[in-house]
Amino acid sequence: MTWCEVHGGFRSIRLFNEALLAKQVWRLHTMPNSILARTYKDKYYPSGNIFQASNGPYPSYAWRSICQATEVIKRGSCWNVGNGQDISIWSDNWVPQQNGFKILTRPNGVNRVDKVSELIEGQPPKWNHSLIDQRWKLYG
Repeated sequence: MTWCEVHGGFRSIRLFNEALLAKQVWRLHTMPNSILARTYKDKYYPSGNIFQASNGPYPSYAWRSICQATEVIKRGSCWNVGNGQDISIWSDNWVPQQNGFKILTRPNGVNRVDKVSELIEGQPPKWNHSLIDQRWKLYG
């Protein structure tokens, strides 16, 4: 018998458990009206979303495990920008071609922008290239 067969066909129980917990995190995110999602939201992240949640005081073992699994989802996911109102320029993953999906350099100038929506203008929405070029001087 091979090692995998002895252990039920799993190469790594730790990775399998991590995948199951990450799947639960995704369910909590995509089905926010489920009883479990509402319960966790009321207790651990009343004014945010599961990706902004922390352990908080006296977390259960299940909640601590879910918080660790949010990192698995964060590492491999990226925002679809839309209007950008909920996306932090600095802490959220939103730049698909960037390593880690994040902006790594700070802008030039005093007027700091914090939300991706501040980089979008007009109807239909489009990137405000003059503001982006002014703040980050990307080209030369």
